[in-house]
Amino acid sequence: MDGNPLPETEARLSRDGFSASLVVTSDRDWQAKWETSPETVPHFTEANEVSKGGELSILTFLANPLIGPSGMTDVACDFIVTRPDGSKSINELDMPCFNFELKTNPKNVYLTAASLKHIAEPSDLRGT
Repeated sequence: MDGNPLPETEARLSRDGFSASLVVTSDRDWQAKWETSPETVPHFTEANEVSKGGELSILTFLANPLIGPSGMTDVACDFIVTRPDGSKSINELDMPCFNFELKTNPKNVYLTAASLKHIAEPSDLRGT
């Protein structure tokens, strides 16, 4: 990583130096990949489909959160998962997802508390 921002996509946006991204991965070992030394850049297998019985993890990351005068961050996330028929399987708004005293470089990439594991059940609707 050279410190340059990544290009924006539907799953990766930034505003005023703050950036957030969503990664959908089929890696069952994503946590082990994440919990490495800061010098190691984890690489996740991105997924955009899952078959019956398959498992996906939806992870959210951020960098450069605003730090309040007390040294605390206060980031809320909206986590919405929409079924193929338009109904919501998850609709969590203003969920606290990164709220603690930040003692490391705020420009680092951080995993938020807004993560989800999805297992494709045989009765799940098919589609995007």
